[in-house]
Amino acid sequence: VLADPSIIKAGVGIDDDALEVYRWGKQQNGADEQAWEIRSRFDLAAVAGGTAGRRMGLRQLTSIVLNVDLPKSRKLAMSNWGARRLSDRQVAYA
Repeated sequence: VLADPSIIKAGVGIDDDALEVYRWGKQQNGADEQAWEIRSRFDLAAVAGGTAGRRMGLRQLTSIVLNVDLPKSRKLAMSNWGARRLSDRQVAYA
């Protein structure tokens, strides 16, 4: 799915996430580098505006587009998103 160019992967800051996934994949012993390349990405933050040095985040975009307050604590943002099982708060945020 990640390498399939016919499936568009959209998200806020997805280019940064794609780079992290690629780097992680390269570190795995015997991993095929192309298997960890995320193709057909659409980064909503890049097209949503902001200044040259600062793109809009998910919270700000959600507020503007959906008129919904998306509470996100620093603790939640920095929690272990790579865990095998996400917490209820992580799932609700995701």
